[in-house]
Amino acid sequence: MDVESIAPVPAAATATRARGGGAPLVALLPALLRGMPDMLQGVSHALASVEQEYADFLAGGCVEAVAPAQVALRRLVWHAEQALRNRADGDARPADVGGPEPGLGSDADGLIWALFEELGRDQWRRGRPVGTLLSAYQVGGRAAWRYMSGIAVDVGVPADALAALAEQVFALVDRLGTVTITGYVDEQSGSVRTRERFRQELAERLVSGRADRASVAAAAERAGWTLPGRAAVVLVLSHGVPDGLADGQADRPDDAAALTRLDPAWLVLRRDTGPAVIVPDPAGPGVRRRLAEALHGVPGVVGPAVPVERLAESLSLAEAALRLPAMDRGAGPGPFFVEEHLDALLVHQDRRLLEALRDRCLEPLEAAAPSSREPLRETLRSWLVHMGNQRAVAAELHIHPQTVRYRLGRLHELFGAELDEPGLRRRLFLALAWEDDEQARHQPV
Repeated sequence: MDVESIAPVPAAATATRARGGGAPLVALLPALLRGMPDMLQGVSHALASVEQEYADFLAGGCVEAVAPAQVALRRLVWHAEQALRNRADGDARPADVGGPEPGLGSDADGLIWALFEELGRDQWRRGRPVGTLLSAYQVGGRAAWRYMSGIAVDVGVPADALAALAEQVFALVDRLGTVTITGYVDEQSGSVRTRERFRQELAERLVSGRADRASVAAAAERAGWTLPGRAAVVLVLSHGVPDGLADGQADRPDDAAALTRLDPAWLVLRRDTGPAVIVPDPAGPGVRRRLAEALHGVPGVVGPAVPVERLAESLSLAEAALRLPAMDRGAGPGPFFVEEHLDALLVHQDRRLLEALRDRCLEPLEAAAPSSREPLRETLRSWLVHMGNQRAVAAELHIHPQTVRYRLGRLHELFGAELDEPGLRRRLFLALAWEDDEQARHQPV
């Protein structure tokens, strides 16, 4: 864009501007254009206070930077003249720094903004804060303005024209910052989406049951996830155990608020039956406490810790724990740690087998009076659990030791000498010892 291409100033311009030749900033433009290399050198020196790399980059490319800098300068002069013209006509609105002007096509204009948007994207990709770049714009803008205002004062540019030019300089700095931030945020958002996709793919691979160490390591590297030696799957049950889970027909919980409190090192696993997370090194310092805090008030099941290539086993056992009688009665305020209930999980794995065992082993109780069957049953269970310690049985059942002895005598009458045989006691223990699990909720951590 040549100087002559700037639109003429209307005849109604103020007397002050007339003393400057009608378009004082247009008259100033040739001097500014001639001094462009010196101005860029001054900006380069100023940038060293922010980031030496920026200063070196501009100093090394001053020749290439002259042409686009001249385009930007013509833009500033044109908009400043427009602002003066508006004010002369009684319009206090500033000229739009991003609007069109003669001699600069929309394609070229778009390229300028695209360049600074890409600077923002590059700043994110290089792991640098965008604030450093914005500071460089501010410092560079002030350095450029010191040079431009010095020439303008020497030439005798009127104060209103000088103010209009200053307004455009710093409006341009603000616009460049906005465009740069847009590029930075867009790149950041895209990177986050890509990272989350890789993390989801990794989580699915880990619980697939087909995850060899090499493929898991490659997927973990893509996801930026440090591969631990052991991990566990945690099922988050936002509304307790969903109805029909045992039949595989559970509705997905719509409240996954607990996930927002999770450690960022934990992988979120999306499942049809509800959200889950993969927790690395669950036995590590403080992990159990963080789990309890993250899932406070939101029931969850923590699968056993296993090598990462066997995480499908942790998921399978956590799902099996959902079918425990205690879980069917409603989960408690804290997570249910499967490792602490493996015995109950084993016993209750097949309820039909358990009921069949109970029916067979407890058949002698049918000969007792209906009103005494349940007291005899609970006494037998406590006696087996406490390995024959009658005092402990009395304390647990809150009955007199004499009552314990009476009931045990009655049990020996019903079961006969077989009650003293290890085989029957073993079967009775399996049938009865975990009945408390069917009536008591697990306690909070």
